[in-house]
This record gives sequence, C-alpha cells and structure tokens, in this order.
Amino acid sequence: MSIGQDLAEARRQAGLSLSQVSQQTCIRETIIREIERDEYSACGGDFYARGHIRSIAQAVGTDPAPLIQQYDAARRGQPPARAAELLGPVRPIEFRPRRRRWPGVAALLLSSTLGVGVGFAIIPIIVVQGGLALGAHAVSPLMTPAVIDSITAVGGTLIFAIGFDTLGIKRLPVGNMVPAIAVAAVLGGIFG
Repeated sequence: MSIGQDLAEARRQAGLSLSQVSQQTCIRETIIREIERDEYSACGGDFYARGHIRSIAQAVGTDPAPLIQQYDAARRGQPPARAAELLGPVRPIEFRPRRRRWPGVAALLLSSTLGVGVGFAIIPIIVVQGGLALGAHAVSPLMTPAVIDSITAVGGTLIFAIGFDTLGIKRLPVGNMVPAIAVAAVLGGIFG
C-alpha cells in the first residue's frame, strides 16, 4: 500500500471524516485529500509534506515514522522543487506608472542656478506678497497690527500653496483660497 492509502485506511478505521482530521491537524481538507491520493504538490515542498504526513498519521492513530521513511525513499531520485515553482504569483504583478515630478524639480534647479531664472521667479512673489503688504499698509489706519499680520500670514500660505501646486507635490485650488485674505482681515479685526 502507498502512504496515502495507508493514511486513508487508518482514517476510516478510526471513524474520522476528512473535516474532523482537518480540524484536529489544522491542515486544509483539500491537502489531506491530495495526500490520500499520493499527490504532494499542494503541500508546498518536502518539509511541509513530511509535517503533514506526521500530523495526519498522529491524528488517525498510526505511527508516522514508517510513512515518512517511505516518503523519503520515494522522493530520493527526484530533483528538489524550486521555490519559484512553489511560490509563484497567483496572478501577474501589475505595476502602476508613477507620476513624474522631475519637470518641477528641473524647473527649480534651473531657476536656482541661473540668475535670470531667479529674477523671473521672484516676480510673482513680489507682486503677490508685495501687493498684499502695500494694500495692508494703505489701509493701516483702519487696521490693527493683528489684522496686518493675519493678512500677511494668509498671503504667505497662498505662496506655499502655489509652490506645492507648481512642483506637483499636492494639487491645491489656490484660486479658491484667495477669499481667505478678506476672512483673515475681518477675523483679525474682530478678535485682534
């Protein structure tokens, strides 16, 4: 008799079903069924096959040592299984294309290394930040220093948002944030 036939016969004599042996050994029923048919490919290698044979034999009340010796004798002439064959992916691995951020980095590098680029890069900052500062100074008799600080802080935050958007780090709708300047002025006037 073969190993699988011996285990199946011992299981029947013990009056156990496949599911009962599966619950006792924590081995899936499909693997036990395959082992009883002398098919060991589902075990995942010789090491696991020996362990499964040992566990099943103990659960059905038979001596595992001669069964493991019989398994080793039968496997001696076969080449060992390769891990790639046993652990191959169930489905092909899909790689998502990564979004490139190099154009923004290249623009930053060019603008920081070329004096002309730095000059052009500072124009929007001067216009926005300077405009906010000048506008706040023009109405300073009506505003407290807390209101001016609030407006300046919001303007600086908008500049950071423009930078994040330009570099592709985070898409921020800067145009939707412009009303925050007025909100900052009002709140600074009330709570400042």
